[in-house]
Amino acid sequence: KVFKQYYQYLIDLDNKTNTIILKLMYIVFLERYLVSNNKTFKSFTKEDIINYINDCSKLNWSFSYQDNNKFQIKLFLNWMHYNNLTKISGNMILPKIIWHRNTNIRTYYSQEEITRLLNVIDIRTKQGKEDYLIISLICYLGLRISDVVNLRLRNIDFNNNTISIIQYKTDNKLVLPLIDKVK
Repeated sequence: KVFKQYYQYLIDLDNKTNTIILKLMYIVFLERYLVSNNKTFKSFTKEDIINYINDCSKLNWSFSYQDNNKFQIKLFLNWMHYNNLTKISGNMILPKIIWHRNTNIRTYYSQEEITRLLNVIDIRTKQGKEDYLIISLICYLGLRISDVVNLRLRNIDFNNNTISIIQYKTDNKLVLPLIDKVK
């Protein structure tokens, strides 16, 4: 019941479906842990949550994944507390989460690395041409994969050399130059 209410709360916040699924995944992990220890969302203690987080730290999860796990649990517990479903809030258990941002995969590549990546794609095949286009859109224009997947021919204006889309994640309009390397 609590899980369904939180799901509806996330929908009401206008989260995208993929975002909701990711957030709920962390809560399902927590619920499974609690159930395996004969606890529920209504009967857990602060120590149960701390023990869960400590157990998660022993898994082969990246620091970023562990940090997001803590953050989503904190948000969920704050929501439960706000709705009088528990006396313990996420802020009581996890007052400050230190993000390990420097452990993430780097978000840029040199021109040489991009060229090497594109050069290994066999553009003599239809699949190779599609792969080349996808990688080009990501590397040269910085499009998110969700925006590449949703890209349609009608989004491309060859006369004005632009690509116009509504970004999937933010719902913001984005107009990009259709550069020769992508064209």
